[in-house]
Amino acid sequence: MDSTYSNMVFNYVLLRWYRVMSPVIKIEVRAVTYNESRRELFVECVQIFHIRWSPFQGYPSRYVIATE
Repeated sequence: MDSTYSNMVFNYVLLRWYRVMSPVIKIEVRAVTYNESRRELFVECVQIFHIRWSPFQGYPSRYVIATE
């Protein structure tokens, strides 16, 4: 199986599960960096993650997305 297709399927399944756990998604993009010589893109985001049935306030989580 093609690895690109496998990654797409994995991402789709992961996002579906994530939507069940936290139906309201709030994302703030903090920085975008593109390295033209290496053809890499980096996106830094902060998301407020709140589990659907939790009585506690949502917690901000930071993550970086990198593509080649």
